[in-house]
Amino acid sequence: MANTSITEFGGYEDEINALNKKIEELEAKLKSLKHTMETLKSSDLGMVGLMSQFNEYKDQIDLTIRKIQEMKQKQYFSDLLKKYQVFSEQRKDIERKYDEDIKALESQRIKENSDVIDRAIAQVRRKKSEALSSASVEEFKSKTDFAGIFGNLDTASKDAVFKLRDQLKEFIDQSAGSLSSDDSKNVLDAYQKLDMKAAELDSFTALREALTEYKNAVQEVDKAQSDLADVQAGKAVIA
Repeated sequence: MANTSITEFGGYEDEINALNKKIEELEAKLKSLKHTMETLKSSDLGMVGLMSQFNEYKDQIDLTIRKIQEMKQKQYFSDLLKKYQVFSEQRKDIERKYDEDIKALESQRIKENSDVIDRAIAQVRRKKSEALSSASVEEFKSKTDFAGIFGNLDTASKDAVFKLRDQLKEFIDQSAGSLSSDDSKNVLDAYQKLDMKAAELDSFTALREALTEYKNAVQEVDKAQSDLADVQAGKAVIA
């Protein structure tokens, strides 16, 4: 599969702005045309032509709106590709830097310093793993609404909390064994907070539903008692 460069996608801001401007122009024409139509009687022959033009403008607006939606979708994938390439290059830079350090250490190896070189290489490899781990976590955060939801966890919607929790669970499963101990702990802590919040929201939903059912039941009992009182008083009961 051929690689797709960022320049092939490009930015679509100018195109989207131009299409939005076109919509404004068409809406202005529609407004003017509508005013003209309102001054004519429906029986006037010119009304048919104006109505046709009116519908044509509306169709153009609908078509332009669809084009904007397509452009925004392309922009979304373009931004996603840029993020992927940025983190892909970042990982390559990390691997290249630490691999060069390891190569430099290996070049200094002699019989007398072999143990020292081995310890130094082990340390470099550990730092490399930590750097790659950190890059993976940052990439996950950039692809999700991690900061937005955790910054407002108390006010986040149930759907948002559940979605991020499931995304984080998938990331944890996919990253098993590749995260540093610190990153792994932080990610697991974040997952536990989300899971607890999800359980809390679930409980709240269940409580709200139970209260609604209780309220409905009370209303039904009140109505039944009212109907019974009416019957006893000889009044007609309306269902």
